[in-house]
Amino acid sequence: NYAATIHSETTELAKIVSTLVAQVGELTRKVETQLNQYRPPRNDDSNPRDNTNNRNTTSGNALVTCYTCGQPGHISRRCPNRGTNNTNDKTAMDPNTLRTLMQQLAVQNQLGTANPSLN
Repeated sequence: NYAATIHSETTELAKIVSTLVAQVGELTRKVETQLNQYRPPRNDDSNPRDNTNNRNTTSGNALVTCYTCGQPGHISRRCPNRGTNNTNDKTAMDPNTLRTLMQQLAVQNQLGTANPSLN
């Protein structure tokens, strides 16, 4: 039966995608935790021990790299691209949205409204 086969395959794919979404979420949390653990201390200009900071010179600024845009010479707080940051643009679909879409697909498949041209 064609409909039963499609339903079975769709259900199996939904389970696989759900498992992958959970695994990607867990890996993302692990990577973010590791990045936060190894990030060097913040450059805080309000630190009274560091009153030698002269903003008119750039000799020491080449050693720092911006966390926002990845370019050397400034820190994230002073990044000229801060409002237009595209380096952290998440192109992946939100796991909850993906889960909802997969559930809707499974319901459609159960109702027999799945598109048979997608085989």
